Amino acid sequence: MLKLIGLVLLAQAISARAQQGPIEPTWIYTTPLHWKDAPRGFNLSSSSARIVVLYPEGQYFDAGLVLIKTDKRIAFSAGDGHVLRTGTWSRTDEHVIRIKSRVVLRDVEIVGQSLPGPITIDTCGLEGEFPTHLAKTIHCKQLILQPSRLNLDLPELQRMAAQAFAGTPKP
Repeated sequence: MLKLIGLVLLAQAISARAQQGPIEPTWIYTTPLHWKDAPRGFNLSSSSARIVVLYPEGQYFDAGLVLIKTDKRIAFSAGDGHVLRTGTWSRTDEHVIRIKSRVVLRDVEIVGQSLPGPITIDTCGLEGEFPTHLAKTIHCKQLILQPSRLNLDLPELQRMAAQAFAGTPKP
């Protein structure tokens, strides 16, 4: 029985990874970052962030997490309360997209909130042209997104997305 459960979970993870493929930098958006320096002696700073991937096929991935910046790279902090959302996005017209998403994974349990969370729908305005991205700024009800200029660990972001999509219930 345990082997069967393990095979089902492995098949879901493989299926999710196959659906996602590599993430292109032009699909990635971030919320504005506010870097806070660590105490003296530690050469790093951190910022809360939402990293959003708008897949061209209409899939949506959103990671709420903490970024750690050193002289050499930017990394995703482990154990600081990741919240992963998945869903879909679509254009309603030239200047508007609609995002349907839900929280599917979080590494901190919240009493009274089961997973997956309820579906939320957000209508977001597209502002300004950007040569490589959908828009210069995306204004949602509680979220402002801009094209990412960060040198992110794309394989790790892809791993998180595959994990989140594997945790998404099928409609």
